Amino acid sequence: MEIDLHGSQALMSATIQMNFVVKGLSGLVAASLSDRIGRRPVLLTCLLLLSLASLCCFSADTIECFIAARILQGMGESAEAVVFAMVRDYFPENRDRYVVVAALQLMSTGGMSVSPVIGGWMAETLGWRISFLTLSVLWGFLGCFAFARMVESCPDGEKDSYFTGISRIFRFRLVCLLMTETCNMAAFMTFWSNISYLTEVSYGRSAMTCSVAMLTFGGMNFLGLFVMERLQFGSVLQAAKISASLYASTGLLLFIVGSFFSKLFWAYLLGTFLQAFFSILVLVTVNVLFMEPLQDCAGMAASVEICAKSILPSIYGVLSTQTLIHSGPWAMIDLQAAALVGAGVFFFGSLVPSQEAHEDALETQ
Repeated sequence: MEIDLHGSQALMSATIQMNFVVKGLSGLVAASLSDRIGRRPVLLTCLLLLSLASLCCFSADTIECFIAARILQGMGESAEAVVFAMVRDYFPENRDRYVVVAALQLMSTGGMSVSPVIGGWMAETLGWRISFLTLSVLWGFLGCFAFARMVESCPDGEKDSYFTGISRIFRFRLVCLLMTETCNMAAFMTFWSNISYLTEVSYGRSAMTCSVAMLTFGGMNFLGLFVMERLQFGSVLQAAKISASLYASTGLLLFIVGSFFSKLFWAYLLGTFLQAFFSILVLVTVNVLFMEPLQDCAGMAASVEICAKSILPSIYGVLSTQTLIHSGPWAMIDLQAAALVGAGVFFFGSLVPSQEAHEDALETQ
């Protein structure tokens, strides 16, 4: 891609972080707009944009054209926030919504784990452009399917003003839940952004080792959610408390690895795979708790949530990369550990009684 597009490796890599940021910012507009005009027109527009943007990536002949196409892709990916708003529309019960959100998160993580392997194989055999052409066709098919079968799910009734909705979302408890998700994704981005450099440069292992590590991370996501689901905690809140505690404990373990065992690649992988084991359960349960009181502004809530999971974690990932390059593995591992501990701290901060919760209880009475 560097040769074909006349760009540097650093610039090509930066398009990945840029994509996350654009998706987060665009989601603030797309999902909030879906509260006003409906989920269907916004989702269809995003799918059309994804198909066209992927086609532009396929046909780009300069780095500037490719970056512009990636920006359009990020705007189209704001459909993710609309999808999560639709989940809130269709599944008002916590337990039902928990199952659906878990499935969506597993599909997302599974895709991110497998796609580098598939994309790498396609690039080696057919060229890097073919993966974008394939995506364009797939997004086009999904857009046609949604046009034919999708029905509107946005609740009827009078909508709050934009600023009223924002004020409801940015309450202390909900902000703590948002920051829990931010820290969760920051820990993920620290791993995902740096595993290739860490494996091949810092520890001198092969590219195949890196691919296996990425696939194992995704597998641990599946395994963790499967095991924790079988334990039957009784409520989503109870599951969130237990998983957040164990997740933060994994951060403490990684602090020990970074401080005393940073030269041992297997020690880092052990801590990271434990992170993956609890990661999806934390993400799913916190999402369910966050969306629970926001049914009538689910689009706006989902857009703020996607933004929280995209922008700051991407910046954190860039910071961790620079830290790894200039200070070594121990510093990057400590940053990853800090994000894990931060997720636990913010989650339990959301459980602290606040004046807002007291006012809500009085209104209910």
